[in-house]
Amino acid sequence: MLPFFHEFPIVSWQLTKQITTFWCTSNEKIRVLSVVALFRLITVFKEEQREKVLKLLYVSYVKNCKFTSPSAWPMIDFMRMSLVELYNMDQALAYRHGFIYIRQLASHLRNAMLIQKKERLQLVYNWQFVHCLHFWSELLWKTHPNPILSPLTYPLVQICHGTLNLMKSPAYYPFTFHIVNILSEISEKTGIFIPVLPYLIEILSSKKLLSKPKKSSMKPFQWHCIIKVSKSQLLESALCDGLIEQFFNSSLNYLNSQCHTIGFPELAFPFVLQLKSFLKKCKVAVYSKKVKQLLDKINENSQFISDRRKDVTFKLTDSEAIKNWEIAVGQVPPPLRSFCKQWNEMASKLRRNEEMFSEEKRDEFSISSLRKRQRDGEEDLEEDDILKPLPKKTKKNTEESKEEENTGKEVKKGKIKTKFDEGDEESFNYINNKDLNEIKESSVKPKITYFNSDDEFEGEEDIVRNINNLGPTLKVKVEGKGKKKHDEDEPRFNLDSPGIECETPNVIKL
Repeated sequence: MLPFFHEFPIVSWQLTKQITTFWCTSNEKIRVLSVVALFRLITVFKEEQREKVLKLLYVSYVKNCKFTSPSAWPMIDFMRMSLVELYNMDQALAYRHGFIYIRQLASHLRNAMLIQKKERLQLVYNWQFVHCLHFWSELLWKTHPNPILSPLTYPLVQICHGTLNLMKSPAYYPFTFHIVNILSEISEKTGIFIPVLPYLIEILSSKKLLSKPKKSSMKPFQWHCIIKVSKSQLLESALCDGLIEQFFNSSLNYLNSQCHTIGFPELAFPFVLQLKSFLKKCKVAVYSKKVKQLLDKINENSQFISDRRKDVTFKLTDSEAIKNWEIAVGQVPPPLRSFCKQWNEMASKLRRNEEMFSEEKRDEFSISSLRKRQRDGEEDLEEDDILKPLPKKTKKNTEESKEEENTGKEVKKGKIKTKFDEGDEESFNYINNKDLNEIKESSVKPKITYFNSDDEFEGEEDIVRNINNLGPTLKVKVEGKGKKKHDEDEPRFNLDSPGIECETPNVIKL
């Protein structure tokens, strides 16, 4: 059917928009089928149509990245990887789009640096900015070396550096780790040296990690799903625990990309000094143990490279010989690379467990909501209605329920209005002197409030319930036309009678 749709541009564009909608859904099978259809469409489309389709896909990717959660990560990863493959089909078009959208990211960063207002900073510190950097970095290192797309690597790396230097606040440490990981990935896949360790040293030098946190917390942070922490979270122990964990992961991944290079001991030397300084100042044993483990692995790898360099006969100016030597060392592999591989496997398992747990929790919520609503009498429910809020229940009075049983019709509850005589200057005629003396002697003094004739009451049961729940009482008598005293069998309040005699609490509402 694709050749048929290809002959009708309007119909083919409508088909592409519909497939793009399926591509953004959470159903995995539908997403896979939509990607296959998009591949076939792009191969038969002309250059103008192809550019229009890829632009639509990129905009859809950015829109769906606005909110990130553990359950949304698989969908975002799939969209990013499939979009990278689609752009790789036309690298000239990918360069034009990359130049435009990377320049747009640079424009947002420049505006935030010139005028550091909340609105400008929010254009940088958001999930869409992070995922855009992640997408273009993955496209560049997957196509490396490429004479067409390689020129975009330098401006993208400069944007990442400018973003890291924009605002160095502890609240944005999660955002810093996201950008550092992007730079580490570019450095590892392309072989380009990118300085990242200074940003990690700044985090390690934070005073929060040198002493025990003031506030304990039971729930850990999901660091791959946050870019900012609140002021209250800055005081929690989970933040410090997560900072050490993320510092360990980011440092390990970056050093893993450089562990086979001939200059690794010199690269790691300033970092080792900072780690030793931290161990001397830190008073938390758990943090010191984690940093000590990283320090031991770095020293082990430095010793490994130093032993290998003893047999070197070529000069430092011979770049080709150095490259061959590093390739040979990388195949051994170095101790740090073996340790990093094991650590990443364990971390990926933990992350998959978190995603599965979040999906199970969401499913349990849906099932429990469905069962609860079925028990309440709402049997025929659709899947879209499961996550909707439950309707508020209303309690019916006993008199209404009896009348409803007798007549078979639903009785609507209305508001009951009570009016005092227009000639009365006050609602209360007298208060017994004996009761007043008792109130004066007590520690709690009642407060009497008056209501006008326009006041409305919700119902008899609400008045009785409010009165019975309150404190010291005094007797109030309201006189009007036709006084009437109630028998014991009658309700305590009869709003139809003009005369009421009852016990009321310290706040009297009539």
